[in-house]
Amino acid sequence: LPPLKASTKSSDDDTRDNEETAKATEEKVHNNKGGIFGNFGEIISLALRPSVRGLCLFLFLAGFGITLYRSMFSLIFKEVFKFEGWQLGFFISYAALISTLSNSFLVGYIKSKYDDD
Repeated sequence: LPPLKASTKSSDDDTRDNEETAKATEEKVHNNKGGIFGNFGEIISLALRPSVRGLCLFLFLAGFGITLYRSMFSLIFKEVFKFEGWQLGFFISYAALISTLSNSFLVGYIKSKYDDD
């Protein structure tokens, strides 16, 4: 990093800079016509671009699927596989243990095999 240089500004310059910054921020807040939704229209227009649309659709579907999986997991195992509460607890604990171990050790090992390029 380059060395820091001493500032030659006076306290009057700092006060003037702070006032200008405050005025600019106030103007930006008053000029924002988005209301409670902010810049929602700009977000939608960005999401409708062809280059972004596919990514947004994929993220929505993946997130929706994971949400359904997490919310229905226990019910499905109780109904389909006739698991009791203690069996379901052991199964979820075992899955969490495997996930933790694989994320702790396996991901690091795989990453060490590839370059950061």
